[in-house]
Amino acid sequence: MGNRLKFEKTSRVRAPADEVFAWHQRPGAIERLTPPWSRIEVLERPKRIENGSRVVIRMKIGPPWRRWVAEHRDFEQGRQFADVQSEGPFAYWKHLHRFSAEGETSSRLEDRIEYELPLGTLGRALAGRHARRELERAFRYRHAVTVADLEMLERHRRAGAGPMHVLVSGSSGLIGSQLVHMLSCGGHQVTRLVRRQPRPDHAEVMLSAESGGVEGAGLKGLDAVVHLAGENVAAGRWNAGLKQRIRDSRVEGTRRLCEALAGLDPPPRTLVCASALGYYGDRGDEELEEQSG
Repeated sequence: MGNRLKFEKTSRVRAPADEVFAWHQRPGAIERLTPPWSRIEVLERPKRIENGSRVVIRMKIGPPWRRWVAEHRDFEQGRQFADVQSEGPFAYWKHLHRFSAEGETSSRLEDRIEYELPLGTLGRALAGRHARRELERAFRYRHAVTVADLEMLERHRRAGAGPMHVLVSGSSGLIGSQLVHMLSCGGHQVTRLVRRQPRPDHAEVMLSAESGGVEGAGLKGLDAVVHLAGENVAAGRWNAGLKQRIRDSRVEGTRRLCEALAGLDPPPRTLVCASALGYYGDRGDEELEEQSG
């Protein structure tokens, strides 16, 4: 007990407390809250958080990968839950998430952590300051993402926008993966468009490279499509072959997808397609077209 350290972070969110709580329970919350400089892989997650459920992740700590198992305790619907380490890098770890209403439209998000470093007093002397700095850095990021996502979702809810069914291509990329997690945490149904056989029990459909058709179920009631797929521009030296693949993956890939979507009854109302937007530089709110400099 004498070696346990404490860390707390509190933020105000312009969204109801029950929605902030629900956001943390939905698929993708772990990935959405993980800073981009932290490397993790979720190996096991519960369908819902409750006392006794657990999360298993694999994370990079220094050169080796480490397994971290956390069990959920102190669960109170709409108010709080805790993650208690049963296996992992700390000698002790308990992370309490608390959600408190501040009126009908605002809430307070609190993270309270008690932790103990390995090796007791020696571990605290060697790594105590570093551990504290990393917690402060990580939770600044976590709270900024949580507040921004929830306030955006709350604006959409007030505007009368309900949950949507969204198809996302390029969902394994840097932007696509975060978009999928953000939409999932917001209560939207997300289907991934992939170029391989869909995995069982995953919301995935395949776009055939040969026929251009969408193979698999899951497109009924599709509201929107976000198309991000394309050959990796950093995959290697730009020789003639790679440049042709980059172009074809965007031009032909978008054409095949649009033809497949046009054949749906009804087709989705919205298609968002993004590729190499950095070409135009930061132009603020200026409307750009292909002829723009």
